[in-house]
Amino acid sequence: MMEETSPLPGQMVRRTVVRGQNDVGELRSEIEEMRALLLKVIERGSVEQKVFDSLHNELKEYKNDFFYERLKPIVRPLLFLHDSLSQLDTEVSARTSSDAEMQATVRENLAYFRTQLEEALAICEVTPILESRGAFDAAIHKVVDTVAVAPEQDNTVVRVVRGGWYLNGTLLRPIEVVRGRAS
Repeated sequence: MMEETSPLPGQMVRRTVVRGQNDVGELRSEIEEMRALLLKVIERGSVEQKVFDSLHNELKEYKNDFFYERLKPIVRPLLFLHDSLSQLDTEVSARTSSDAEMQATVRENLAYFRTQLEEALAICEVTPILESRGAFDAAIHKVVDTVAVAPEQDNTVVRVVRGGWYLNGTLLRPIEVVRGRAS
């Protein structure tokens, strides 16, 4: 005797088989139906996961773009301040002062202030570009001047004029450099 219950949408047909009244062909057919349904469920789950991952990545990109556009006007003046402090530090160190103690105190305070500013920038996910020397790379370098060099130093960074910065991994400001060109 075979009993069938009405299937609900999305559910398998449930059958109760009384021993001795079912043949092997029917069981195989039923197993194949269940296997096909299981494969469909697995496939649908895989597709749903891909859609979820795609939407998650898209949302992450929107978030990063939003932060980049919102932080850029705030961060640029901070970078200008950082550059001014670096320039002042260079000028103070270049002076020959009779008061070496005063010069050391000023430089110490400038270094402390610069460290605090760099920490504030890091909180905003603004980090310096560290790879500033070596071969010229148009992706991170901006040429502000060119000087003649020996052929083996062609297309290299001779001097860094101003440091470059990333904002959340995206180039905010390239490194301004003097590039060497062979004559």
